[in-house]
Amino acid sequence: MKKMGLFLLTLFVVFLFACGQGGDSPTQGEGGSDSVTNSAWSFETKTTQDEKELLVQMTVTNQQESQSTLDFASGQLYEMVLTDPNGEEVYRFSEGRMFSMAIMQEAFEAGESKTFEEVIALDKLDKGTYTLDVQLVVMAVDNEEWMDEETFQNRLDIIID
Repeated sequence: MKKMGLFLLTLFVVFLFACGQGGDSPTQGEGGSDSVTNSAWSFETKTTQDEKELLVQMTVTNQQESQSTLDFASGQLYEMVLTDPNGEEVYRFSEGRMFSMAIMQEAFEAGESKTFEEVIALDKLDKGTYTLDVQLVVMAVDNEEWMDEETFQNRLDIIID
């Protein structure tokens, strides 16, 4: 019975990740990037866009010489918030989504990188300079509470014209 429950949980998590991936969407135009690096981890966010959508690629890298694990409090691994030139929120990744309420772990071998992708629709937004805040919602690293939120946060300016 435990194996069946574990199998169903794994299947559900895979389904959640598959539904949120937008990697097949064509993108073009200029994008931006921002990155944060400490001695153990690197977190980089790159964007590319066309007139209809913004492709956001978040890459986290274990820069250590040994395997390490990131722990998340739920199935939500990251949050993205797009605000307009007036500071008003126009997009939040988590809005209207459901995430598993189980601790999730992502194991990284030494030097390993993992990239997560999402697409934000731009066709209903006015022209202007927007701000995109991206964060991995890390709860712990190697089962120890993680207090340095800045390591896994990036901010980018997005110009829609």
